[in-house]
Amino acid sequence: MKELIHDRSGWVSVLILILMPLLIIILVGTMEVSRVAQASDVKLQQALDNALRAAASCVDKTSQANNDMRIDPARADVLFRKVIADNLGLDETTLAPLANSGVATVPAYQLAVVNGTNPYVAEAYIVTCDGSYSATETSTGNLPVTVGVSESGVNIGGAGEYMTTLKSPGCVAVIKVQMKAVTSRGFEVVRWGASRIKTN
Repeated sequence: MKELIHDRSGWVSVLILILMPLLIIILVGTMEVSRVAQASDVKLQQALDNALRAAASCVDKTSQANNDMRIDPARADVLFRKVIADNLGLDETTLAPLANSGVATVPAYQLAVVNGTNPYVAEAYIVTCDGSYSATETSTGNLPVTVGVSESGVNIGGAGEYMTTLKSPGCVAVIKVQMKAVTSRGFEVVRWGASRIKTN
């Protein structure tokens, strides 16, 4: 042992042996945080896609009877919220996170139901839920309609960071969620998606 203490090359070996487990722990921790963040991101996108498909399936009964499918905005909004709540572990009424949810706070979202000109339901219906809840009708004209999407929301017929064109009645949404902390702090995830009624 005395030789190891007096030998300078021995100190380097001891230092490497002490630091090696610490470096391995840091490396594994960094990879685990990245893996959990990516899994949360994928889960949110899947939840949003499922909710949009469900919302787009809420066909107005009168339009269906006339073989001119349009989406019932009120039913679409209710089903969108229910599917989001079920997939993310949220309360169906308030969207507050339940005990085992990976979400830290009530998500903020904007859902646009776009029907175009028709005699059955609103041309467009935009629901905003960001601490308060509001729903407004707006006009779009005939389909196809281009919809711009950004972190701040959905812009029917306007610009956005991302653009999608609805050739048939459909729904577009953007959701912003604060995920639970993986390390000392949580992280925010923003995702968007679109779904439409398939026509021949």
